[in-house]
Amino acid sequence: MVIEQFNKKLKDCLKSRWSVIFIESFDFSAVTEELWSVIENEKLEEIFPVGSIGEWNPGYEKTIFRGGNNYATESTLEDTIRDFIDEKKAGMLVLKNIHNFLQNDVVCSLLQEFVFRNDKKHNEERSIIVIMDAVYQLPIELEKLFYRLTYPYPDREDIKKTLEKEEYFKNSSTSEKEQIQQSCVDALVGMQMYEIRTLLKTTIDEKIDEEDIKRFQAYKKQIIKNSGILEVVESDVSLDKIVIPKNLKEYLRRKKIILEERDKRNEYKLPAPKGILLVGPPGCGKTITAKAIAAEFEVPLLRLDMGRLMGSYVGESERNLAKAIAVAEAAQPCVLWIDEIEKAFAGSRGESGTNSEIVRRMVGSFLTWLQERESEVFIAATANDKDSLPPELTRKGRLDEEFSIDYPNKEERKEIFKTSLEKCGFQGLSDSDLNYFSDEKFDTEKRYSGAVINAIVQTACECFIINELQSNANGKSSIIQEVTKVESSTELKSVDNDIKLISYSKSWKEIIFPYHFNTTNVQKDCSIEKIIELAGKVYHDKYVLDYIVGNLTPGDFDKPSIWGITEEILKQYQQRVFCLSSESVDSLSRKIGKAIIDWTSNK
Repeated sequence: MVIEQFNKKLKDCLKSRWSVIFIESFDFSAVTEELWSVIENEKLEEIFPVGSIGEWNPGYEKTIFRGGNNYATESTLEDTIRDFIDEKKAGMLVLKNIHNFLQNDVVCSLLQEFVFRNDKKHNEERSIIVIMDAVYQLPIELEKLFYRLTYPYPDREDIKKTLEKEEYFKNSSTSEKEQIQQSCVDALVGMQMYEIRTLLKTTIDEKIDEEDIKRFQAYKKQIIKNSGILEVVESDVSLDKIVIPKNLKEYLRRKKIILEERDKRNEYKLPAPKGILLVGPPGCGKTITAKAIAAEFEVPLLRLDMGRLMGSYVGESERNLAKAIAVAEAAQPCVLWIDEIEKAFAGSRGESGTNSEIVRRMVGSFLTWLQERESEVFIAATANDKDSLPPELTRKGRLDEEFSIDYPNKEERKEIFKTSLEKCGFQGLSDSDLNYFSDEKFDTEKRYSGAVINAIVQTACECFIINELQSNANGKSSIIQEVTKVESSTELKSVDNDIKLISYSKSWKEIIFPYHFNTTNVQKDCSIEKIIELAGKVYHDKYVLDYIVGNLTPGDFDKPSIWGITEEILKQYQQRVFCLSSESVDSLSRKIGKAIIDWTSNK
């Protein structure tokens, strides 16, 4: 139980007479109760009697701890610390909500003076300052002088203990008690003890029922929303209704069983599933898969926008990340969806500057959490470009598995087409109609994603409705005619095609062709056909390479205008296929170049 672990650390700090203990928490009531409990249970009141424990906060200023306002004397924080330093007997000073005062030079100097003087005393003569604050923000000169504790979110065992102590299920049968208690714990886990106790006080007749549990769940969603960093995404997408690889569906169903069978998992010392990385071009189903995972697991779906983490002030970005992780772990079991995770790692490698340093620190913290976490937070990370991700993210141990969701094949296009039509109310169509997108041209010339097929069907449906209203036409078979019209006029041009066009030209110029010009063996032996053969082994989209390299002749390599020729070929390819592959061009070129060098070296 994490609360007991916190109490043990607090007890060790008090017994070792650590000069300043900083306890990070907004729940001062619970922390004060735990502090007093430790003092009583460990018989430390002999060392710190009630009259020797003072409290100061910006609201009431100085009061005697647990002594009430009868002992209060007005005093500034500076004077309070000065008086405490000058006190001959050992004592304890509790300071609450003083993070703004810690930026004051006088307060910092006084705290430093207290620590340095206190360290010179014998152990039994040493005093303790306990700071309770929701914000841990210390100036550099104080960072190494404080012992930091964080009051944890209660875990399942802590919540069960609280529920049993209050006897909320005393009138329930054994089977009913176990079921309701489990649902109640799932709903309450992720909240601070203060929030849990407040919610429990609102139950009718001190007995928890299904309505109470729904209310607890709604309150938890509101807490996450209030954090301002994570977003709760509603998901009712069935895993059976989406078109993704079958092995991915089977994998997710296995993980669901492991996630649910917590007791069995613990019996065999098996960790909770960590998560998956979904890689593929835009519009091919990564987002809807993330939503379907949460619906299949029957847990909340939290979306982490890495852009929201970046703050304006020093240390704010790192604190936002820590807060996001704490909220996600508090909401467990849940699915944490990180969309386009490669953007979060932009600037983490090679670049210089303040922002890059911040990103590197955040990435380091994030990777450490991925590696060491034991919580039931299942990561669903999506990426359009895997090559932009650092290898330390994709290695085993941080995420369980990686799946590719590429452009749909013939059968998948048919299923997506059928599903899209059924959503619009068009059912019972013939196989010949449903096979519209089975044509081979959709494997070569026009590689449609599932999102594009769905958009084509929706536009065709709109045209169908307009025609039906204008001409009183009847008969749903004409929807295929509308699909044909819309599809034939569809030009797929991704927003970053121009960037990719430049990247292809630049990469071929700077990486591929120098190998040809500058290496004798390559110049002599590596023909264009050989380049295509080698490239095909390292790159999945052979159509790009066939078209680019296939339109070059051996003589083109010696022409000064080779780069203009290459660029023109690329433009022709862009016009013909409408969209280029999403794989990193730089990485592609380096792989092909390495394959060429390896081939000529071994020849």
